[in-house]
Amino acid sequence: MTDISESIEIKAPLEKVFKYTVNYRNVPKFIASVTSYDPTTEALWGVGTRFAMGVSVKDFRFTQELEVIELQLGRSLHVRSLSGQPFQDAKWYFEHTASGTRVTYEITYQLPKIFLGRKIDEKTRKGLDNQIRIDARKTLTTLKAQIENPT
Repeated sequence: MTDISESIEIKAPLEKVFKYTVNYRNVPKFIASVTSYDPTTEALWGVGTRFAMGVSVKDFRFTQELEVIELQLGRSLHVRSLSGQPFQDAKWYFEHTASGTRVTYEITYQLPKIFLGRKIDEKTRKGLDNQIRIDARKTLTTLKAQIENPT
């Protein structure tokens, strides 16, 4: 398993940052490597809501179904993969700061030895790990830019 944790401060009220981040329509706009994020349940909000997420990382493309397993208004969001590879568990935390909101994005994931029918060698695994770390930082900087400088 690999654990990544990144934080950023956004100069905007917590309520605005939280609302933008948890709106599923915004997810492909700011989460790096996510190509689609569509509801698979009638409910579009709350614990138990599920989404089909398309992802493209390096030359790997895959789809996963994720479920919201915890949601605390204005405080946190926790989603976990139900199907597809790699397994992932993602958490978002939001807290007031003197100049806005601190957002922390934590992701835990595990690549299987066989990924999409290909055997993953150590060099490929390290390359994917590095790209996912880069994507986590990019996700937060993109989120910050979209909230602080909306078009």
